[in-house]
Amino acid sequence: MNRAFAGLFLAVAVAALASTASPQTLLTQNFSADPSPHYFAGKYIVYATDDQNNSGKYWDSTSWRVLTSSNLTSWKDHGPILPANIFKWASADAKAWAPEAFEHQGKYYFFAPVGGKQIGIAVADNPLGPFVDLIGKPLVETPRDANAGDEPIDPAVFRDQDGRVFLYFGTRVPKVVELSADLKATVGAIKNVVVNNFPAKTGYGEAPFLHQHNGTYYFSFSTGWPGQIVYATGASPLGPFTYRGVLIDFLQISTNHHAIFERDGKSLLFYHDKVLPGGGDHRRSILMTELAYGADGSMQIPAPKPLFRDPVYDGAADPAIIYDDAEKKWKMFYTNRRANVPGLSSVSWVHGTPIGVAESLDGRAWTYRGTVDFPKDIPNTNGTATYWAPAVLKHENTYHMYLTVVPGVFEDWKHPRAIVHLTSANLKQWKYESTLKLASDRVIDAGVLRLKDGTWRMWYNNEPTGKSMYYADSKDLYNWTDQGSAHLPHDRGEAPLPFSWKGKYWLLTDLLGNAGLGAYRSDDARTWSRQPHSLLDKPGKGADDQNGGHHPEVVISEDRAYLFYFVHPGVPDNKRSSLQVTELKLVDGWLTTDRDAPTYINLKP
Repeated sequence: MNRAFAGLFLAVAVAALASTASPQTLLTQNFSADPSPHYFAGKYIVYATDDQNNSGKYWDSTSWRVLTSSNLTSWKDHGPILPANIFKWASADAKAWAPEAFEHQGKYYFFAPVGGKQIGIAVADNPLGPFVDLIGKPLVETPRDANAGDEPIDPAVFRDQDGRVFLYFGTRVPKVVELSADLKATVGAIKNVVVNNFPAKTGYGEAPFLHQHNGTYYFSFSTGWPGQIVYATGASPLGPFTYRGVLIDFLQISTNHHAIFERDGKSLLFYHDKVLPGGGDHRRSILMTELAYGADGSMQIPAPKPLFRDPVYDGAADPAIIYDDAEKKWKMFYTNRRANVPGLSSVSWVHGTPIGVAESLDGRAWTYRGTVDFPKDIPNTNGTATYWAPAVLKHENTYHMYLTVVPGVFEDWKHPRAIVHLTSANLKQWKYESTLKLASDRVIDAGVLRLKDGTWRMWYNNEPTGKSMYYADSKDLYNWTDQGSAHLPHDRGEAPLPFSWKGKYWLLTDLLGNAGLGAYRSDDARTWSRQPHSLLDKPGKGADDQNGGHHPEVVISEDRAYLFYFVHPGVPDNKRSSLQVTELKLVDGWLTTDRDAPTYINLKP
C-alpha cells in the first residue's frame, strides 16, 4: 500500500474510463484508494482510503471515504465520514490506511490499520455509521502480539463455510489469524501464510485478500512497491497456496491494492490506479472491472479500453507484437505519430515519427519502454527521419524487422519511401541489412508470413498504383524477389497483415478513411477471396473506440486470434490515436469480431 517509486507515466483519459462500454468503471472524481467492496443493507458499498484530503506527498490522510451505489454503474461519494480518531487509543496524527468492512450477526464491523502498527475494529448498526470502537484497544498490535510482523496493515476478513472468521494482514510476510465469534479477539496464534512455487524475483509484498470460488480458495496480494497483483490457490483458507499467475500487472504508480467481489453470479475486481488529472503515487483513483474464471480455475480481467496510449506524443499506431524470449515478455513496436505537438502543418505530424516500444506479460496490460535507437547507417536517415509501420518476426535465433523509412519530414504524401530490413539478436540493438528492391520508390507497410513450404512472402502497399497490394518472395528473409500485384479484389488500402489460422491463410488490409478492415481468405496465399463483410467498420462504444479500426496486427495464442488495431477517437481528437484489442472468431468460414465485448487476453509464447 505505502512505498515510494518513480513509475513510468502512461496517460489514461478520465472520459475513457467513465464510458459505459469500457471494461473499467471509475467510481468517483475524488482521489481514493485501497477499495473494500461489499453489498450491505440493499446497496453496494465501497470503503476506501481518502487520498483526496492527504498532503499529496505521502499517504497521510486521517479518514476513510465511503461510496455507495444501487446498480454498480452510478456511485455516490459520501466523503470522508470515518475519521481515524474514533479510535481514542491511536495517536493524534495516526494515518488512515487500507480499510476492511464485514457484516456479522446483524451489525457492521470496520477493520482499520491505524498508524502502521495497529489494527482497530469499530462497529455500527448502519453500514454508513456512526461507527464506535468495539473493544477500546487494538485488535492486532505490534510488538504486543507475537508474529504480528513489522506492519500489521491491509486487513482482509473472510468467513469460511463452517462459520469461522479469519483476518489476513501484513507486509512482506502475509499473516492470518482466526477471530472469536464476537470478533472482539483473536483465537490462537498468528500464522504465516505459505505460498509455494513463486517465480524468480516474485514474492509477497502487501494487500492480502482471500475469497472462495467453486470450492477453491484464492489468495491474492500485491508483490511489493511497485507491485503486481498475483494470486495463488489452495484447498484451505489457511493454505498452503500454490502460485497461479498475475491478475494485474505493474501500474503507473508505486502501489497496487485490490479486492474481489462476487454476488449473483457476477465477479468484479476493484483496484486503484493513477487516472484523474493531478493523480500519482499518493493521489489514486478506484476502478472496477469484470473478472472471469477459466476452465482450469485461472482468473482473468478484460483488456482495458483503450489498450494503450503513448505517453509522449499520444499518437500510437501501426502495432507489431512479438515475444521476447530473453526477457519473457511481449514487446510491441509501434509508429508514434506526433499528435500532440503544436504548430505542425498539414501532414508533417505524421512524419518525423520514432518507433515506440511497450511491453507486457500477457498482452492485456502494456507499459511504455521508450523508442528504438536505429543504426545510423540506414540510408536517407540523416537529420530527422520518419519511421513507419514496423513488421517484426523471429526466425531461428534472429529477430527481423521490415520498416518503412521516409527520408525527412514533409507536408504531403508525394515523397519517396522504402522498406528496409534490419536484424537483431535481442530486440534492442538493430543492424541494417538492406533496402528492399520492390515495385517502386513509394512502398510502405510490410507484412511477412512464412508459407507452408518454408519460404517467406511479403505483402506491401505500392502507393503509385492506387494504393494497391503487391507482394515479394524470399527463401531466407534477406533476398527478396518482387512478384508484382497481389491481385486482391479491388480495394484501395494499405497495411496488409497476413496470418495463418484454422487451416487457411488470411490477409487483412486497412481500407482507409474509417471504413475498417478488408479481410481475404486463401488456401495458397496467392488466390484470395474477399470476405463479404469488413471488420471494425462500425464505430465501437468503448473508450477511444468510436471510429473505424486501422492498421491491424494479429497474434495467435493457443489457437485463439487477437486483433490489435489503432483508432482515431474523432473530433476534436482527429490526430490523437489509441491502440485497442478484440478477439477474432470464425463463423461460417469467415472472420468476425465484437469490438464492444470484453476481451479476455492472456498471450502465451
